[in-house]
Formats: sequence, C-alpha cells, structure tokens
Amino acid sequence: MRKAMTVILWLGLMVCAVMLISLSGQKYALRREVDSETRKNQVLQTLYDQLKDEWTEKETALTQEKNALLRDTKALTLERDALAEALKAAQAETQAQRQTADRLAAERETASGRLSEVLTMLLTPVPELADASAEAEEETPALPLPERGVQPVPFTE
Repeated sequence: MRKAMTVILWLGLMVCAVMLISLSGQKYALRREVDSETRKNQVLQTLYDQLKDEWTEKETALTQEKNALLRDTKALTLERDALAEALKAAQAETQAQRQTADRLAAERETASGRLSEVLTMLLTPVPELADASAEAEEETPALPLPERGVQPVPFTE
C-alpha cells in the first residue's frame, strides 16, 4: 500500500507540475493579451485625443463662422430697416408730388376756363365799343413802323 500511495503521490505531484506549467503558460498568454490590449487602448486613446482636437477645432471654426453670420445678419437687418425707411420717405414724397400735380392740374383747368371766358369776352364785339373804336381810329394818326436795326424799348412803369 505504501507503494500505491507513493505512486498516487507521484502522480499527484506530476499532475500538479503539469497544471503549474499549464497555468504558467496561460499566465504568459494572458500577460501577452493584456499587453496587446494595453497597446490597443493606447492607440485608441491617441486616436480619440486626435479626433477630439479636430472636433474642437471644427467647433471653434463653426462658432466663429456662426458669429460672423450673426453679425452679417444684424448688419443686413439694419440695412433693410434703413431701406424700408427710405422707401417710406420716397413713397411719402411721391404722394406729395402726386397731390401737388393734382392741385396744379386743377389750377390749370381753372385758369384755362377763366382764360377761355376772358378770351370769349374779349373777342365778342360789343356794339357800343365798336362805334367808339371806329371813331378813335379816325382821330388817331397811324404810328410809323420802326426801322430795321432799331429795337423797340419795352414799356416799364
């Protein structure tokens, strides 16, 4: 029985040795795997940092562009408001000119009517005046015509 125990003990020791060697191999494999994963993690961290920097730069550029567009929008809004005011002023001036033109047309119509009345009255012969003017023509001598190089002098009061 002692021999059997010795054999079992030796077999147990061998199994332990084999398991120890196997575990040690697994330990090295796991260590290599951990190192590999650590390198992958470092590479991914580097890529993440680079992408983060790129996104930060893009965000900064987009923020600056947004601010520039906001400034342009404000400037265009002010310009639009100024143009709207100018348009209102031009429309008011146009309206005033139309009213003035209408008033002048009415005055012209009135003056035209009055002129027609005056001309009608002047061109209508009055019998009493016709006799008097005929007598006046007979009494007034004819005036001589001005000579050709002499200019008539305008009448001033």
